[in-house]
Amino acid sequence: MEEKRNAARLAASLVQPHQTLFFDCGTTTPWIIEAIDSTVPFTAVSAASRISFGMPRLVAKSFVVPAGIYP
Repeated sequence: MEEKRNAARLAASLVQPHQTLFFDCGTTTPWIIEAIDSTVPFTAVSAASRISFGMPRLVAKSFVVPAGIYP
């Protein structure tokens, strides 16, 4: 488990301001979302409803799902 958390922190550290990121459904994905710096503005794209539950924590970002765009 710790290896996945470490991988998630590493992935999150690569996020740059104003990037568009695609989040697929996976066991490490929620930890990546949790580890992203909440001050970094970015757009998230995902069709995975499970992932959408973690996005509201990330303020001042857009989350794009197939049904529409939610600011």
